[in-house]
Amino acid sequence: MKRNEAQKSSKDKFSGVFKLASDLGRTRTETQKTRCDEIGIMTGASLNEAAPNLLFLTASISGEHYMSCLVITDREFCRRLDVFLQAHIGKSIKEIGDLPQTL
Repeated sequence: MKRNEAQKSSKDKFSGVFKLASDLGRTRTETQKTRCDEIGIMTGASLNEAAPNLLFLTASISGEHYMSCLVITDREFCRRLDVFLQAHIGKSIKEIGDLPQTL
């Protein structure tokens, strides 16, 4: 991500809102395949105790494992999101995204 793109996205962080990157990092070293409109399964959510504004997410897409980190400035919202996502591990990312927003 270029510096000016990161600065633009920082507006979301300051309002306590987050935006999940469209591409997740692979957890293996093989060549990454291009992903387009695939449905993945959320396999985990982990709140970082040392930095409680970091929420790590793992997903499985076509048998390959991916990881992403959300940086959320509102620590209480980050904690509530972790609790919410913990209750939906094993569901498709689309299914979780389609749930009513109750946070």
